[in-house]
Amino acid sequence: MWEGASNMVLYRYLASHWTETLRDGRLKVARPQEFNDSYDCLGVCVGQYPISTVKQHFLDQHSPVYATTVATAKEWNLTIEDAATMLARANVRGMSDNMAKMITDRDSVNAIQFILCFSGAQENDSSHSLMWSHYANKCNGVRFGFDFGGPEFEMYLNAVRYSTERATLNLSLIKDLQDDHEYLRFNEDSFLMKSIEWAYEREYRMMIDDKHSEEGKDKDGNLIRFWRFKPEYLRTVDLGFGIRKEEESEIIDIVAKSYRHVKVRRLLMSQQGYSFALEPLN
Repeated sequence: MWEGASNMVLYRYLASHWTETLRDGRLKVARPQEFNDSYDCLGVCVGQYPISTVKQHFLDQHSPVYATTVATAKEWNLTIEDAATMLARANVRGMSDNMAKMITDRDSVNAIQFILCFSGAQENDSSHSLMWSHYANKCNGVRFGFDFGGPEFEMYLNAVRYSTERATLNLSLIKDLQDDHEYLRFNEDSFLMKSIEWAYEREYRMMIDDKHSEEGKDKDGNLIRFWRFKPEYLRTVDLGFGIRKEEESEIIDIVAKSYRHVKVRRLLMSQQGYSFALEPLN
């Protein structure tokens, strides 16, 4: 859900590869293991599936375990109902433990989704300088400003919620083992909740799947994925004060050729306080 960012520019900070990003018109997307926060996308699992929920799973003729229920009934000379009850009691702990492992294991989480991160921190925010220092190579990098106000982003771009508690899935509330609202709620919370300590980032996330991204390779030949953006999405390109003159000239040339509507600005340090200013370059 697109929360509170209508007509607001969101920023992507780059510590390197800004010229290639601008030239190719695409952003690298990441998996949770690449994020700075060790708890990112890792939820908490509590409780145990209700026996009634697991039993219904074994009774569902469309379930992959229904054949086991039929075989068990035949082997023990039981009704289908009694066989499902027996199997539920025997398997509820193991099934609960497997779900807990899946949602709290870093490797499992990394395999789920690619994520593209942006910041809503504006020039007048106290977090402005922190973002430049932490994510743009100590003000030696570049910041791209994107306008995602279009309706096509309403389902894909979401504001991160900051909390003192991690996203929690309570298995005892699950009524449908395969398709329950609690799963959907937890999945959203786990991808969009972070510790309150990261609130300065004012982060927004875009969930990216294989269909909406393309494969590429990094400098070491490792497979990575990219999201290609339309030129009209880009609004500003801000250069850190540590950018070399030849890099500055190259960026201005690319903008003049492919992004004529885009403003290029240079970050300036204050002569007295701790704030930054932006100087137009085109």
